[in-house]
Amino acid sequence: GNTLISLGLLLQKRSHRTRATSQKIERRCCGIPLDAYVFSPQWLGGLATFLAGHACCWIGLAVGAQMVMSCLNCWCIVVTILLAPALFNETVSFFRVLAVLDLVVGCIWVTLSGPRRYHEFTVERFQLNVA
Repeated sequence: GNTLISLGLLLQKRSHRTRATSQKIERRCCGIPLDAYVFSPQWLGGLATFLAGHACCWIGLAVGAQMVMSCLNCWCIVVTILLAPALFNETVSFFRVLAVLDLVVGCIWVTLSGPRRYHEFTVERFQLNVA
């Protein structure tokens, strides 16, 4: 899910950069500019990818251990560092690569050492824990 979220945002950023360098032709319909970035197929594809990623994350949060799932949110940084050089010709420093490797090792460590047993969290269980 987080991979799709990052990819969607990167696609939208690429759409903005592409529009900034292209010629602008003013087209309007009922006073609404049709050449606005929100009508760009690339930007809309990025939005759809972003929303699909969030849907996957919601499903994952519903079925996974929250301790593990919250740690995996940093995966967006890893995906961005991997894809940004290819999409935007950006350079990544050696220290950023080391930081990303640290994040990957941390994600693997938390996933492997996270809780193995799950309990259904009901109202009765909540009341027992609070009381």
